[in-house]
Amino acid sequence: MKLNLACGNLRKPDYINVDNNPTCQPDKLHDIIYGIPYSDETVEEILCEHFIEHLDGEQFIRFFNECWRVLKVGGKLEIAAPYHSMKWAIIDPSHKRFISEHSFDFFMNRDYNSVTAGVKGWYLGVSCVLNGGELRVVLEKTLMPSASGHSWTVQKTEEKK
Repeated sequence: MKLNLACGNLRKPDYINVDNNPTCQPDKLHDIIYGIPYSDETVEEILCEHFIEHLDGEQFIRFFNECWRVLKVGGKLEIAAPYHSMKWAIIDPSHKRFISEHSFDFFMNRDYNSVTAGVKGWYLGVSCVLNGGELRVVLEKTLMPSASGHSWTVQKTEEKK
């Protein structure tokens, strides 16, 4: 199973498109702020574009915990968000956080802060691409967090015209 969470009007074929807005005509009408309505370890891939920047800290952790819960081991989570230093990240007043390549470290490196904040599952960083003003990250569900501390190499590409 593949999920396109908070799909908005960007419905994807071969995915279950999930959104809380009925005008988007999602396959599943659901507000993922309150969890992902699927059983544990049943999803192979999650796509979520331009949603996480709208989450506060507790919602951010809950979202990543929920993705980890429903993903199968080795399952992929692909996130796209406006890059923290770009104008689109700043001008939208509904954005509650700025996203950079380091926004995901909390979920890859087990430490006192991540554990006490409630992180329940861990990811490996697969790729991190900055294309124009958009950061696109792919994470993989793992059972063991990074032992040495993960750091990204951000691949920069030219914005497609």
